[in-house]
Amino acid sequence: MNIPSASTPIEDAVNMGLKSEEIPKADETGNDGTSNTWVSWTPGSESVKESLKSFHRKTKTGCIRCRIRRVKVGGVFPSARDACDECRPSCLNCKRHGVECKYESTTSRKIPEKPNTENVTAKELRTKFPETGERRLRELTLLHHYTTSTSRTVTFTNSANPDQTSIDIFTQIVPEFALTNEALLYSIYCISSLHLNDQTTSSSTEPYTHTPTTSLIDAYTYLDITLQLHRQDTHHLTPQNADAICLTSSNLRICAFALLQKRSLSPYSPPSDWIKITRSASMAFKTACQCISSQDLDANDEAQKKSVAWIFVKRMPVLAHPVEMFNQENAEKFIHLLRRRDADLEHEEWSEEIEKAYMSTICFLGYVYKRVEAKANPAVITRLLIGFPFFIEQRFGELIEEGKDRALVLLGIVFALFVRIRKIWWIGGCGEREARGILGVLGDEWRDVKEEIRDLVREGEMNVYEFI
Repeated sequence: MNIPSASTPIEDAVNMGLKSEEIPKADETGNDGTSNTWVSWTPGSESVKESLKSFHRKTKTGCIRCRIRRVKVGGVFPSARDACDECRPSCLNCKRHGVECKYESTTSRKIPEKPNTENVTAKELRTKFPETGERRLRELTLLHHYTTSTSRTVTFTNSANPDQTSIDIFTQIVPEFALTNEALLYSIYCISSLHLNDQTTSSSTEPYTHTPTTSLIDAYTYLDITLQLHRQDTHHLTPQNADAICLTSSNLRICAFALLQKRSLSPYSPPSDWIKITRSASMAFKTACQCISSQDLDANDEAQKKSVAWIFVKRMPVLAHPVEMFNQENAEKFIHLLRRRDADLEHEEWSEEIEKAYMSTICFLGYVYKRVEAKANPAVITRLLIGFPFFIEQRFGELIEEGKDRALVLLGIVFALFVRIRKIWWIGGCGEREARGILGVLGDEWRDVKEEIRDLVREGEMNVYEFI
């Protein structure tokens, strides 16, 4: 088995943006005649995408809130009113927004009190990943754990109405596919490692520590390898490997969300890694499905019947045709979040593109909430929420990364909706954690909306779905 080196740190992957602001079409080809990859920000890439706008780079000085909002010190922005003046105990911005002003001490910046999980795992990835007897035994253990335990937990199956077809796919078909596709196999190792880590930390009576477990380090290592191999597969997409690409993409979405539970939220920063991995993986899924459906018409129906990926698409048609999701009627529930105050008109960055990005996200949220109110199958609601980074406009993802208040408000709504599906181990308390992290950086001018997010969190806590 050809095993690539895992010497590239995982942050090289998550810091890479899509190479183009335009999403490539399914039939585009590279110079070598192969399909363009959907996972373009992978480990080993030599260059990192420049920041969208230089003035959005995070400042290293100023109070914590201004740093999160990308407010630079000393009037670098056109308006000095927006700059952090670094006054203590409270800067002018925090006074104006009515929020607590906190500064990170110089000592804490230079010498962290606790090891950072991401830094430790990245360092681990720089070492070689040799083929050894110990490694073979470890991977056999991970595969066994997946087939006997983890596989049932990634089916989104409701315990009251178990979906046996879905269970059979993940417990039997996926492991079988993985024996002939390395990217899928390593994604299984990653999920299984994360599951073992969750079981270890959940059952531990010891106080919580940021020091990573062996299983968590393994998860980062296998994620790095999966991304490399998945990129190779998408470069050489064929009807023969399309199903494996779809299943690997599905596993990557799960891995990306599971890792949210391990990140520090103090100070809060947007979950860019989750958005990038999920968006790219979902694009790969879509392109692979298109590859399957575009085969010779005489064999097309038969090919789709045999396709594992198309089984999921048929169960949730909106994945293939999301137009109804963005119907203007869906915006009613959250349309008020698009209203702009006088201060917004004066200072908020705005354009037709930005308004479209916000509006489409509001329609998506309304579509999901209608399914919640209609008591739709929890599996459907879960798939919609997990796919959020794929369904949104790319510009909205950029607005989140730039720390725009309105984008963070809408992201807070998304995570508040995740609360009701917290019994899935790889989701857990992420919804509430991320929502509260966002509430902590929003100013007092958003107090009514912040209360609305808290209400959605409480509503989710009162109606938690049951899963296997």
